[in-house]
Amino acid sequence: MSLGVAAARPRRRNRRRRWILLPDGAANRFYGAYEPLPDAAPLRRARGWAVLRALSGILIGEAGIQGRPGGKPSWGPPAHTSLRSLWRRPAAGTASSDMVFLPKSSAITSQTLTLNPNGTDFQGLRHGSRNLAQGRDHTVSGKRLTLTAAALTALAGDRAYGVNATPEARFSRGVPWRIDVITYDARCCRTSPATPTA
Repeated sequence: MSLGVAAARPRRRNRRRRWILLPDGAANRFYGAYEPLPDAAPLRRARGWAVLRALSGILIGEAGIQGRPGGKPSWGPPAHTSLRSLWRRPAAGTASSDMVFLPKSSAITSQTLTLNPNGTDFQGLRHGSRNLAQGRDHTVSGKRLTLTAAALTALAGDRAYGVNATPEARFSRGVPWRIDVITYDARCCRTSPATPTA
């Protein structure tokens, strides 16, 4: 079966099957068949489901070895292989948040996120077809990624409420980590004295 055919099938099942069925090194081609590219949250959920399936297979295999009803000894080895693959090859790099909030009523300031590379290397930030320049648009110090006020101002545009832009943090492996730049306004609620009723 081609990766394109696999990607056309129900997506939640396919994302978790990537770790169960595909050999190492096939992930990028598999996710490349998806349009649009899946974001990090569903991939984390798919990874959790894949861990659950692998652990279930291990238990069924052990039951088969011990002769218990419903056990299947042949399930153990592939389940162990899937679990090793899940621990050995994280899906992608992430960050401490996938949202940056900009208060509409205040001046825009720089914002910092903590990178979690998961064994990958951070490659940079990209918005649409444009790479954001390190130093001018963002800086990296250790695992701290800082988006500059100038870059956030450009991304926010006219600062309409809601998501203004979604730059992506690119890593050496896996899907990009999408960061929503969101304009909001803090609502202030003023308490009024209660009016007695007759």
